[in-house]
Amino acid sequence: MGILFGKKEPNTFKELIKEKNKQDKKIEKQWKDRMNTKYTAENLKAAKKMMVANAMEIDKLEYEKIAKELKEKLNK
Repeated sequence: MGILFGKKEPNTFKELIKEKNKQDKKIEKQWKDRMNTKYTAENLKAAKKMMVANAMEIDKLEYEKIAKELKEKLNK
């Protein structure tokens, strides 16, 4: 038999299943780790900054809208 990933190939079906399950668990763990890195503190801080900037922009637009309406009412 040949060599699989630097190891001897499993000889029985049971060993093949065991090896496949180990590889599946390893892949699943790597996937979970990747998903967790999406939500690191750094990413959360960046998202918070963006939300605050967006909120400030909305407030500025609302202020300008209200000021414009008041000017129009006063000029009538």
